[in-house]
Amino acid sequence: STQSTWDKKVEKKVMKEKGEELHELTTKNMLEQLQTFREKLEAFAIKHKQEINKNPEFRHQFHKMCLSVGVDPLASTKGFWAELLGYGDFYYQLAVQVIEVCIKTRPRNGGLISLTDLTTAIQKKRPPAANRISEKDVEEAISKVSILGDGFKVIELVRGPIHTKLVQSVPVELTPDNTTVLALAQEKAERAETVMMDGRKALFVNAYVTQLMLEKQLNWSSERCATTLYYMMHSGLAWVDLKGKEYQYWFLGMCSMEYLQNS
Repeated sequence: STQSTWDKKVEKKVMKEKGEELHELTTKNMLEQLQTFREKLEAFAIKHKQEINKNPEFRHQFHKMCLSVGVDPLASTKGFWAELLGYGDFYYQLAVQVIEVCIKTRPRNGGLISLTDLTTAIQKKRPPAANRISEKDVEEAISKVSILGDGFKVIELVRGPIHTKLVQSVPVELTPDNTTVLALAQEKAERAETVMMDGRKALFVNAYVTQLMLEKQLNWSSERCATTLYYMMHSGLAWVDLKGKEYQYWFLGMCSMEYLQNS
């Protein structure tokens, strides 16, 4: 009995040592593989530098590949990646342009602008010879560059098949009810209307809600609707317009108008 207990202890100790050896060997092999992959990643970056800088989709995929092995080319404006690709400067400058556009449009949209409109506005500000940017680039700039502070973030709105993104540039805390209202307004914005403006046909995208709309489509109580809309109005996110006997709460960052050709 004593011998059996001793044998079990010895066996347990041997198994533990073998397990530690195996773990150490596995870890060593993984680190060697990661190092090899990183070296290949650097060689790939050198070879495809021009494509990475010019093609937004290629740049995004390359960034994802880097993150998968623990390399973040956006983490610093110094070092190998910054010197090779200018990543740090690129996203820093892009973040500054995000701030400029958001501040300029804030009096009109209350600090909410669609990611698509923001990207388009920034692209127009950039010199013709500058690299083309994508919405993913703008998202990266917002998430990576600390200069933006807490007021800037990307909000995802999902309602049924509609999936869109807004950029918030004011330090207002949005509740789940607020984002639900925004998603409902965005759903309405998906249905553009043709209107006459200055004697010409124009495509007008309007994004607004009413209290009655919330009560019917969301099945909320009148108190819940009124509280949510009051907060959004007083925080500057919604503009109020009285149409007939009903108030319309407009989200101008989702609205747009463009003249139709040959009209």
